[in-house]
Amino acid sequence: MSNVRAHAMLNTVLAFFAAPFLVLLVTSPLVAASVGELHAWGLFFAFGLFFAYASVVMFAVPLYVLAVRFLGPVKLWHCVAGGVVAAVPLCATEFNPISSSRPGQASLMYLVVALATGALSGACFWYVRGVLNAEDQKKRSLKSVP
Repeated sequence: MSNVRAHAMLNTVLAFFAAPFLVLLVTSPLVAASVGELHAWGLFFAFGLFFAYASVVMFAVPLYVLAVRFLGPVKLWHCVAGGVVAAVPLCATEFNPISSSRPGQASLMYLVVALATGALSGACFWYVRGVLNAEDQKKRSLKSVP
C-alpha cells in the first residue's frame, strides 16, 4: 500500500471520529437547553457520543465502503444521506411509539434532532476528510518542489 493511500485511509478514520464529536459538541447544549436541562448538556453529549460512535462503526463505515466501491469519489450528498441512514436505526429503536414512554410530540422532536444530527455529522465528515486530504496534498506538493 502506498504512503498516499495510507494517509487517505488515516484521514478517513480521523474524520469518522471527529465528525460526530464536533457536531455533538455544538448540538448537545442546544438540545439540552430546548428541554430545559442546560446544566446537563455534558450528559446529553456523552450519551449522544456513545450512540453516534456505535452508529458509525455499525452503519456509517459499511455505507462509506459501499459508496466508495459503487459510486466512486464520495460527494457531499453521499455523506449527508449516509449520516441520515446511519441515524435511522437509533430512531427505530429509541423512538419506537409502541414501547416509548415519551409523548408523541417529544418523540417527533427527538426523531428530527437525531436525523438532523446524522445529516450534520455526514456533512462534517465530508468537510473534515476533505480538509485533511487537502493538507496532505499540499504537503506532498511542497516536498516535490526542488
